[in-house]
Amino acid sequence: MKIKVSFLKEKEWVNKYVRFVFHIPTFITLGVVVLVPVSVIIYLSFTSYQLGLTGIQWIGLENYLRLPYDERFVNAIWHSFYFVGGALFLELLLGMGFALLLNNNFRGRAIYRILLLLPMMSIPTAIGMAWRMMYNRSFGVLSHFVTLFGLQPIPWLSSAQLTIPALIIVDVWHWSPFVMIILLAGLHSLPTIIYEAAAIDGASKRRQFLYLTLPLMKSYIIIAVVLRGILAFKTFDKVWVMTQGGPNFASELLNVYLYTTAFLYFNFGYACAVGVIFLGIMTTLVLLRIRT
Repeated sequence: MKIKVSFLKEKEWVNKYVRFVFHIPTFITLGVVVLVPVSVIIYLSFTSYQLGLTGIQWIGLENYLRLPYDERFVNAIWHSFYFVGGALFLELLLGMGFALLLNNNFRGRAIYRILLLLPMMSIPTAIGMAWRMMYNRSFGVLSHFVTLFGLQPIPWLSSAQLTIPALIIVDVWHWSPFVMIILLAGLHSLPTIIYEAAAIDGASKRRQFLYLTLPLMKSYIIIAVVLRGILAFKTFDKVWVMTQGGPNFASELLNVYLYTTAFLYFNFGYACAVGVIFLGIMTTLVLLRIRT
């Protein structure tokens, strides 16, 4: 009897704790891939390390105290929020419009759905190169269409006022299908009976959209905004290919400024401080995503 009780206790202990053994590879992988690099970046952010020029010298909070007085850093923060805010607003509008369109039954709906998804499947670098040629003031296709109406070609990528709007247009073309997919999934999940009841009560399509669709789609809209916000803040390839942060740093986003500081000026310590701020923004967006 004692042997049986002992065996049962041992089995209970095994069932309770053995599952943690199977998580050890995951913990090790996360530690090597995530925790170690992040720890190194945080440590270097408190140093004046310059690759190939100086050794690692501890300077405390000096890098962080410099950031508010760094005009390029402040402008990069503003440019990033300007780019992300404008892109998110337009992508949400277009994504919702396309989702509502594809939620209806009509002939050829599958073909239109595939065509709308093509931009999202394209390579960002190739997209940047293609749009850079289209924006070209001398031989770009957009300049050609503008001249057909007797207007002068628009300096999309050489004007400090137009370069970020030009980048927003490219990002909207590229990622609106992503928002459309999320919102379309939400529309498919809505019960049709409430719309039938609303129609019987005399509610118009507009009122159904405002008072039924939007409230019921709130969680899907938040998910789309948060996920696209995270991806938009990380945009680098298209911006680098099209403008490299120019002209005169007018389109220099935060991650572009981080890249130039680290790999063009080799100021790794200061770049790591910028990276920690960037990581803080990304962490905030991820926490918002988890809470939704």
